[in-house]
Amino acid sequence: MGSLVLIEDVVNDCGKPRALVARPVAGFTADNSWANPPEATGDSAAAVPDTADCTSRITFNLTKALDLALLHHDSRLWIEVRVPDSKERDPGYGRLLYQNDFTFEVTLTNTPPTAATSRSTLTRPTRIATRQTC
Repeated sequence: MGSLVLIEDVVNDCGKPRALVARPVAGFTADNSWANPPEATGDSAAAVPDTADCTSRITFNLTKALDLALLHHDSRLWIEVRVPDSKERDPGYGRLLYQNDFTFEVTLTNTPPTAATSRSTLTRPTRIATRQTC
């Protein structure tokens, strides 16, 4: 499981519902900006708050994005956090995020291989040491 966790510090209008999304994107380049973001490479994940408070610790489940990056042997997973395009021009949806508290939490699950792997057996005899006392 892969989760992006961050903290909202300031909210412009607590009457507006939380609309932040996180989505995997192609790597950022010098050509990218807020008006020209990198291309999305996967589905957006909605923010899940820890509390119903106006500001909260929020989590985005990015397991699908992480699984896809691992499948492609990518060395990085680029994530964009933003307000959806339809709400972008409304300042009421604005949020200030605590920039030093972004964390990506990964839970790894060990699963057996789908096909048998080559096995080896230890063939040398085991020595047992004995000691006599008189």
